[in-house]
Amino acid sequence: MHRATKSISPGQEDELSNIDTQLDHVNKALKWSILDLEKFTHSLKARLIAEEAYVSALQKIIRHTEIQTNNTTNTDNYFEDTNFSQTTQHYETSIEKTIESRRELISCLKSQIEILLKVKDSHEQRRKKVKAVLGEKNMNYILFRTRDIIKLQKNYFNKCTEYASLQQQILISSHEDNPTNDPHYLSPMMARISSDEARKSSDSNSKEFDTHSLQDNNSISPSNYKKSSMAGFITTMRSQLANAAAVDPSKQAARLAKLKKEINDSDNEYRQGIRILEFLRKKQAETAIHAMRHVEAILIGKSDAVKAVMVSICKQEEDTLLNEVDMIRHSLDTIYNMDSKRDTDQFLIEYEKLGYSKPKPVYYENYYYGRCKEILFGSNLNDYCMEHNRTVPLLVTKCIQELESLGGLEKEGIYRISGRQSNVDALKSEFEKDEQLVVLDSKYDVFTIASVLKIYLRELKQPLFNLTMQERIDYSNITDEVKRKTLLQTRISELSKPQRDTLEAVITHLAKVKDHSHINKMTIKNLSVIFTPALFHDHNQAENVGEWYSDKVLEDLIYLHQDIFINAENQNRILQEQRKLQQQPGSNMMDSPSASVLSLPFSAVGMNSVVSRQASVRTVKKSSSAPNHHTNLIN
Repeated sequence: MHRATKSISPGQEDELSNIDTQLDHVNKALKWSILDLEKFTHSLKARLIAEEAYVSALQKIIRHTEIQTNNTTNTDNYFEDTNFSQTTQHYETSIEKTIESRRELISCLKSQIEILLKVKDSHEQRRKKVKAVLGEKNMNYILFRTRDIIKLQKNYFNKCTEYASLQQQILISSHEDNPTNDPHYLSPMMARISSDEARKSSDSNSKEFDTHSLQDNNSISPSNYKKSSMAGFITTMRSQLANAAAVDPSKQAARLAKLKKEINDSDNEYRQGIRILEFLRKKQAETAIHAMRHVEAILIGKSDAVKAVMVSICKQEEDTLLNEVDMIRHSLDTIYNMDSKRDTDQFLIEYEKLGYSKPKPVYYENYYYGRCKEILFGSNLNDYCMEHNRTVPLLVTKCIQELESLGGLEKEGIYRISGRQSNVDALKSEFEKDEQLVVLDSKYDVFTIASVLKIYLRELKQPLFNLTMQERIDYSNITDEVKRKTLLQTRISELSKPQRDTLEAVITHLAKVKDHSHINKMTIKNLSVIFTPALFHDHNQAENVGEWYSDKVLEDLIYLHQDIFINAENQNRILQEQRKLQQQPGSNMMDSPSASVLSLPFSAVGMNSVVSRQASVRTVKKSSSAPNHHTNLIN
């Protein structure tokens, strides 16, 4: 695969090469499985010929099997001594004792061979699909990491460097221009120019030239020519000095503003590029895991198919070959003991020893604050909670707890008065560097913490409570309070677990703010003005611009928060139980133990890794500085 190797380090090159090696290994494993199945299919075909050609054909089958065994090259040594290979080899040796043929056996052999050919074709198609999809995901990730993200980072850093350089030039220019702004100050060059111009003016005023005499002489005296040249030189020098000293502040400001916008645009593109790269990395990892599911499915499907075919053939032989009953029964005992899980477990154990690792995440680097562990602002709440195993973000929990402990509930204009922008940016950066290590002490005032909480809610990828302005207006027009409460409870129950729990935490906090409104002046109306954009991601305006439409959604949430969230949780649980009951009668399981794996669509990726095959429960440690009661696993 072609990569821009000059742009990445040797360690990163090894990491990217590891991705290709993993794909090659999975593809070889699938080829080995198909080759093993093809080998046994050839044995059955040869057996069919042997039954028709009698003893001479049986002797050919033995030689044919031995040749194939010697020429077969397995992917790894641990594929040579599998339970599958042992069982098939045992059956192949029984061909030497077979000396009679039966039409029933020939018919059975033909039908079973057709089954194996269909299985082989199905496995080959699946192998090609696994190779194509995993190769595509690998290519997308590698190309974006080695080409696109490097360009975005370089563009962002270049803009920031250009901005800093221009600021430095302006600073130097301002220091150089200060002396010349003094009307009593003249540089030596300008002093000489002014003196020469004064003399020139005096000479020109004291002399009168006779144009007729000049025309008669047809020449200029050397002294007059020298004076004329000197005057032109002085005029030119004065013009150049004036242009060099004059700096247009408006052009400089415009250039600074343009660079600032370009920095912001390139920063957004770089941040978006990091998100895309992380998305491609996860897709690559998920596809690799799912590729292993297909390896497992093919191994199990191959074993199950061959097992069923061999059972059919052996039972037919038991009925038709009375003289080989003992041999056939012995073969059946071996075949019935065939364990596909044993071969699969053996392969997975050896696969884990190879130590294939996932690509390391690429972190966003802020030009001013450095590397960030993750991008919290502008993220998806559900994705965050899946990754951190928390239904309420730690940022929300810490901000609310610190606001209440620092007396923010009693601060006049809390949430209405914004914190200092530099402090807000610094606190946002601390959270994105490592939210676990953030300690909200006296370093940040309550207004800064409140501003960060509002910004986080406002910049969520999806609104915390997705109700449009028209829906809130329709809700507010309902006069029946019981009906209005039921409707609001239903809409809350339809939210995801992270959205529901986070909304409950925020509304519970706002209820406390409202309870102190006689001190902090934050009434229901003021809270609606502030938190409507944060919670619903729109501005609740009436038909006339500038007027505020007073809806009752936030008001009811605050007044009814003690009951409505509990009822919504119970309603959601009942709904989930009803859905499970509806799904149970319609679920039909296939007889084959591998049916659930074989029927998996390629795009469906499970939550647990198939490599470990061990059910693991992740234990989330609660932070001592900011405990969170919403740390349940998300279903």
